[in-house]
This record gives sequence, C-alpha cells and structure tokens, in this order.
Amino acid sequence: MIKITEVKKPESCKPLYILQNLGSIKKDANKLDFIADTLKRCAVAPAKKPRQMSGYNCFVKIQIKKTGKPLKEVVKARTWSTLEPKQKKIWKSLALEGCPPRLWETEALKLK
Repeated sequence: MIKITEVKKPESCKPLYILQNLGSIKKDANKLDFIADTLKRCAVAPAKKPRQMSGYNCFVKIQIKKTGKPLKEVVKARTWSTLEPKQKKIWKSLALEGCPPRLWETEALKLK
C-alpha cells in the first residue's frame, strides 16, 4: 500500500501529478487508496457564510443587555409580538447594520 499522506507538497494536488502517479500503480486496490488519500489531503472545505442577523435576534440581544435578564425570560416575555410594525422595521434595519449598541437609547427603540 502506498502512503501518500506523508508527502504534503502543493504540486501533489495538481491533476497532472495525480494522473502520472495513478498510471504507475498496478493494483486497483492501491489505486483506490491513492485516490482516497489524495482527496483527503487536497480537498478544501467551502467556507460557510454566516447567516444574517434578524430584527428579532437583534431585539433580543439588546434586551438581554439592557434588562440583564437571561435569554429564557426574555423569550418567554414575548415583547417582540407587542411591537408595532414600524418598530420592527427599525430593528430589522439595525440588524442589517450588525446590531450596533450605540443606537440602543434612541426614542424609536425604547424598550418597555
């Protein structure tokens, strides 16, 4: 069996290098091992894009900081559902900005 995992060269991930070495391997089992080792070594996981914060998440985050209550109590209070649509739009726009704490005290965002 060929141990390819010990060789960590960038050129070993190029298709031409892989084809040349695959042709020199006689047994099919060794070819499969070579391919599996090469894929493990050369595969790159795609970067995950973080989800955008919602207006509700921004509201809850700031309410936790402002009131000092734990998350469970803030969610059970259901204060989000009592907000007017106009206020919810403001929270959504804040969430698009990354929920900046500097805007907590504005009149439109006063928490009940």
